[in-house]
Amino acid sequence: MSGNGTGQTGGDFVFRLQGVDYVTFDGINVVDTVAAGSDTTTRRFEFGYVVNNASNSDGAGNNTIKNMSISLIRGPAAPLPTGPMVL
Repeated sequence: MSGNGTGQTGGDFVFRLQGVDYVTFDGINVVDTVAAGSDTTTRRFEFGYVVNNASNSDGAGNNTIKNMSISLIRGPAAPLPTGPMVL
């Protein structure tokens, strides 16, 4: 799978699980391949995996992400945080 960031205000992601339950990602690595010299904020991923609720009453539970690595490019003026986090 490949793609490029879209520069949206909320950040770009490779995988997003919104309000889903019982999903497992096993051994799927995420690599941002934009060359450092040609890197722009509109082509950079801020998140590898995003897991969040569909609403205040519909959560995302019992999801597993394992046996993987995430390699993202952090730019000099990244508008959003990058790195491991739970939203």
